[in-house]
Amino acid sequence: MSKENNIGSTQPIKKEIGAKSDVSSDVAKTAPVKVKKPQNKNSEKTEKIQTKTGDSSKTTIRKKSSLQTKKVVVDTKKDQDQGAPKNDEPIVVEKKVYERKKYGNSSFSAIVKTVSYIGIVLFISVFLAFNIILGVNDIFAFSKSDNPVTVTIPEMPDITTVAEVLAEANVIKYPSLFELYARFKEMDGLNFASGEYTVAPNMNYDALIYAFVPDKKPREQVVITIPEGYSVDEIIDLFVSKGIGTRDGFIDVINNHEFDYWFLENLEYDDDRIYRLEGYLYPDTYYFWSDSSEVTAINKLLANFKKKFSKKWIARCEELGMTMDEVLILASIIQEEAKYTVDYGYVSSVFHNRLKSSEFDGLLQSDATIQYYYRNVYGSAKLPFTDEDRKFDCAYNTYMYKGLIPGPLSTPTIEAINSAMYPPETNYYYFVTDAEGYCMYAETYAGHLSNIEAIKNGATVNGGEEEE
Repeated sequence: MSKENNIGSTQPIKKEIGAKSDVSSDVAKTAPVKVKKPQNKNSEKTEKIQTKTGDSSKTTIRKKSSLQTKKVVVDTKKDQDQGAPKNDEPIVVEKKVYERKKYGNSSFSAIVKTVSYIGIVLFISVFLAFNIILGVNDIFAFSKSDNPVTVTIPEMPDITTVAEVLAEANVIKYPSLFELYARFKEMDGLNFASGEYTVAPNMNYDALIYAFVPDKKPREQVVITIPEGYSVDEIIDLFVSKGIGTRDGFIDVINNHEFDYWFLENLEYDDDRIYRLEGYLYPDTYYFWSDSSEVTAINKLLANFKKKFSKKWIARCEELGMTMDEVLILASIIQEEAKYTVDYGYVSSVFHNRLKSSEFDGLLQSDATIQYYYRNVYGSAKLPFTDEDRKFDCAYNTYMYKGLIPGPLSTPTIEAINSAMYPPETNYYYFVTDAEGYCMYAETYAGHLSNIEAIKNGATVNGGEEEE
């Protein structure tokens, strides 16, 4: 081996490295490690991060994470053992920290929400009720002062003007409600007269409105009670006696006016029927205004009948092979013949048995039907009623014409209607009333004559003389 070779093998070989490379190497060994913050795509905020590598610097822009971070100190000694660059300073790393959402007690929260909801509902209810009470009191003046107040109505007044004047004088509290009430009652178009008037807070809205219409009387409320068993003719007389409508007006409305009710749609009747709506004007207590029209009055009675008569009864009528009108006719005869509801069922069975019997040939033989004709045509019942009267020829004579009469005798009650639809099964074909109005029944004509004789001798049903 030569000398040159020995020298070359023992001296260190110098390797030229650029300055930049040396700096970079040193920086790489000594600079702390920086970890970029995680990016959050949902965040719209950005931040500038400047990174230096040797002499060069680079600025990058990235979205700023909405997630919170915290600094974590890494154990450098442990990392050095694992081959990490040696450095006395700790390496700082930013990590994602997800904050756990804190929830309260769910049961307690539900209770609070429920109590709050109930409280709000109660508050609204009380508030509305309070205001409704105030409004009703303002309309009807239940508890208002009776001190007279003088007001002046200007020229060319309308309902708005009247309401404003009354409110300014503290006669009414709610002018808008006063206006609304007048429009609803169709009183806003009245001819109000200007001038000076004396009114009082305890006057209701109707009285106040009419106070400024000199040629108009204030409305009054009329209470009318229609007793059970009243016929149309008697109902008309009752209305007219209370100052509502006229007799001719009621007759025209009852026989000709078209009312929109399902039970009148298929109503069939002939010229022998005295009143078209007989049987449908339900007996009850009603409240009317004194200026109510005949149409308004009759419509209210029909509306009440609609409430009372169930559509479910139609199926039962079909089972009996009868129309609803025929059931009402039979029920009205039952109600007219029996004084007490306890007898409705048995009287119904007598009529049903006669309608089916070949012996009676469908003759009901009811005095009440002929008396109805006498009352409506001649103005009063026929008393005394004799065998000769039973031969009077009219469509309502059930001694001469079999089956049912042209129309009901009155509007029957629910009890009478039920009795007509659901009669008890009996073999009765006859009945007669005692001095107290209760009925005695018989299966044969001989038994019937015996009952008549017993009643003549003072026997009564309650006295134990009833023949089963």
